[in-house]
Amino acid sequence: MGYMGNKGSVSISMTLYQSRMCFVCSHLTPGHKDGAEQRRNADVYEIIRRTCFASVLDTDQPRTIPCHDQVFWFGDLNYRLNMSDSEVRKLVAQKRWDELKNSDQVRFLCYVCF
Repeated sequence: MGYMGNKGSVSISMTLYQSRMCFVCSHLTPGHKDGAEQRRNADVYEIIRRTCFASVLDTDQPRTIPCHDQVFWFGDLNYRLNMSDSEVRKLVAQKRWDELKNSDQVRFLCYVCF
């Protein structure tokens, strides 16, 4: 997509029976310094904004990523847990999965994007 340098995505749209599916593979901004999470989120928003599908055979085919029934997003997303390594290890040892999920950066992004 040009502006994103070596970050970006490849997306495929298809309909299987009555299910409209989209597969996205992306490489997002890395890092854990201040602002890195916002840059990853900006990468995702830009991928969603700029991805457009066209079909000459099926005029009912979705045109954008969010228009699909199911979206599968893969790749080097670089999202992290918002806590220290020692805290993560402690919670894993205690099997406190809900606390880990609550600090997952991807969890917050999913509510905003779709």
